Amino acid sequence: MSEKQWGLVCNRVDSCALSGAAAFFAGIPGAEILANGPLWCYYYALRSLEYAQIDIADRFHGSQPDNHAVVYGTEDCLTEAIRRLINSGHNPSLLFVENSCSISLIGDDLNGILSRMDLPFPYVAMDCGGLMGGFAEGWQKAFMTLLQNLKIGKMEPAPLTVNLLGLTDFYYNGEADRIEIVRILKNAGYTVNTVPGAGSSVDQLQQIGKACLNIVFHEELGLKMAEYLQEVFGIPFIAAGIPYGMDGTLKWLKTIHQVLPAPSLDVVVKEISDRQLYLTARCNDVRALWGALKFPQILVAAPGTQALCLAETLRRE
Repeated sequence: MSEKQWGLVCNRVDSCALSGAAAFFAGIPGAEILANGPLWCYYYALRSLEYAQIDIADRFHGSQPDNHAVVYGTEDCLTEAIRRLINSGHNPSLLFVENSCSISLIGDDLNGILSRMDLPFPYVAMDCGGLMGGFAEGWQKAFMTLLQNLKIGKMEPAPLTVNLLGLTDFYYNGEADRIEIVRILKNAGYTVNTVPGAGSSVDQLQQIGKACLNIVFHEELGLKMAEYLQEVFGIPFIAAGIPYGMDGTLKWLKTIHQVLPAPSLDVVVKEISDRQLYLTARCNDVRALWGALKFPQILVAAPGTQALCLAETLRRE
């Protein structure tokens, strides 16, 4: 769909940019997030994020500006929230502060407010919210804002080293997908350099320029990142989709292999072949007992790239 209605956005498939930006920084170990906005925005984003991390409230905070903030700005409410966070013993590896839609309209200078506080930890700040778009728009802007703050220079690429772009634990089954994808690539002989927004620390992200290839997974999240990294660092990229199913995983890995040959491709090919034999035997047992299951129509509801790859797997396998 080219246009989104609120009823379609407010569900598990998508959420607002405030959630997407928070999800990106929640994927950085030790990072904490402060949503500068009303409680409604905070709890809406919290509800979305809790599906993937049940304890995210320990790292996700809200400032809850009062009615005077609409006229006089949110500086007092924001500084009070940050001081409360520090006094509670929090010492994040990175603090991310994001303005919600309504607070963005006030025009507060987040970076100016934070710079006057002389914080004992690094921080990143930006405007956010549903007016900017959905989850993917917030996630992309969060990455770009962080990358520009890190001020990374060009690096010498390391052989067989890849960055994984557009993976997030906050998509359905996202963490399990990421762990399996990293395992497969390592078995094939690749070195996984960074996974922005999904487990890589700030120190690891500062080495993002060492990769010789960027692999894009969810294109709505990672494609713009890949294009930017190609422009700035000269790192080529490939958008190979998500590896679902046995045939789908093999096709996905061979697509990467054509661009960057895998030294141990045969190891993964054998694993897939062995797994296919096992699944064929199990499926034959099920058919012998229950007969063949037939689904004339299947509805897939998921973010763009994920839905496309799931649908292809259902058709092929």
